[in-house]
Amino acid sequence: MNIAKVSKIKHPINILYISSSSSIGGGEVYLLSVMRHLDRNLYNPIVLLPDDGDFRLALDKINVVSVVVKLKYGWLMPSKSWHVFLSETATRINAIKDIIDKYNISLVHTNSNIFFDGALAALEKGIHHILVVHIPFSDAQPLFQRLNLSANNFACLINDISDHVIAVSEATANTLTPCIPDSNLSVINVGLELDIYEKSSSIKSDIRKELGLPEDCSIVVSIGRIDPDKGFDILLEAAYIVLQARQNTHFIIVGSIDEPHYYQRLISRIDQLKIENNLHFLGFRSDIPEILRQSNVFALTSFSEGGPYVLLEAMACRCAAVATKCGGIVENVIKDHVSGLLIEVGDFEALARNILVLLSDSSLAQNICENAYKIVDGNYEAKQSIDKLMDVYDKVLSRPAKSRPNYLIVLLRNAIEEHAYLGLRLEELYDRFNRVENLANKILNSLAYRILRKLAHKIGHLLSQNRQ
Repeated sequence: MNIAKVSKIKHPINILYISSSSSIGGGEVYLLSVMRHLDRNLYNPIVLLPDDGDFRLALDKINVVSVVVKLKYGWLMPSKSWHVFLSETATRINAIKDIIDKYNISLVHTNSNIFFDGALAALEKGIHHILVVHIPFSDAQPLFQRLNLSANNFACLINDISDHVIAVSEATANTLTPCIPDSNLSVINVGLELDIYEKSSSIKSDIRKELGLPEDCSIVVSIGRIDPDKGFDILLEAAYIVLQARQNTHFIIVGSIDEPHYYQRLISRIDQLKIENNLHFLGFRSDIPEILRQSNVFALTSFSEGGPYVLLEAMACRCAAVATKCGGIVENVIKDHVSGLLIEVGDFEALARNILVLLSDSSLAQNICENAYKIVDGNYEAKQSIDKLMDVYDKVLSRPAKSRPNYLIVLLRNAIEEHAYLGLRLEELYDRFNRVENLANKILNSLAYRILRKLAHKIGHLLSQNRQ
């Protein structure tokens, strides 16, 4: 790190880290690693969370200050959810600006490419902003479905609102060029604290005993947020096929529930397939290395990834991996049949076949585990990654923060507020119309209305006869 250049700045510099989740997933494990290896003489971290949760407890244990601002985006496709989200934009940005003032923040580090509130707050305050892109652009993400951006336009957007952009893999960086110039874009691979994974081999936990599983059963584990982009529905279909051949196999899914509706769909499908006795949801766990150590196969079923961190964890724990070709570092670290097995995204039949190969061929599985560990040990070490991150901080802080004319920010805010107001009013009118329509249908289908119609018809008939 260029200490000479940084030494011109008063230390420590306060950095606000904006997390995309209050539960612990790959991005949050990455941030915890940053917190542990950050030079606290140079940088003082404050982490902003979208809600209270497991991540806050983990930060407390390593003496990192955290604050909660309700930033959770959730599912934005229903029009009302989108307009409510927009209507709260000013409140969220103002809350972040208050934190910037309270903690005398010099740099905002947003650990997600679907949260822009921190960038907008930094722009308004005239301070530096860095954005870390963990996953490639995907129009399946709720925010991008609403903004209707192309990949190029997305890259231009994050370049405009950031002083620097960091991609966690070359593949992810390639989706951002040429819109982001090389001078504003860095590739910093996520790194592992390998000593943590080495220590896990000496811990005497027993996941089979905990779950009441047979001692000789095989375990296939998959780890990640319970979210559609993680592809757990593909895992269920593969599990059904595997269990036809190897009934003594159990599938474990570890991760917090991000999308409850998706989780309920998974539960319904498990019931339909009648595999509930061999499928176990564990929720959030802090003992991921220990679980991986005791598993026979790790399955990565994601549709899109930037890292993914959990794949490196599996490789560090010598757990043989089957992974979809989902982007990021996957195809760099996994050489098919050498350091893991690769399948096409969404191909549950190939997933099942490859799981069965690893469960039945112990020699192949062992070779894959050893080769995978060597790749992680030689290329993905946390300290190297965080040193590169601090070099970026050095570079960014040595120059003036990106600025935009105040009138552009005011116009943007006004446009967002107007759009939200009009959208919510339309939703209100739509709700009223539906209520009136439902009431009219109830009246038209009611017994009283049918009786009144018959009565009116008879009265009309009598009046017609009288006139004759």
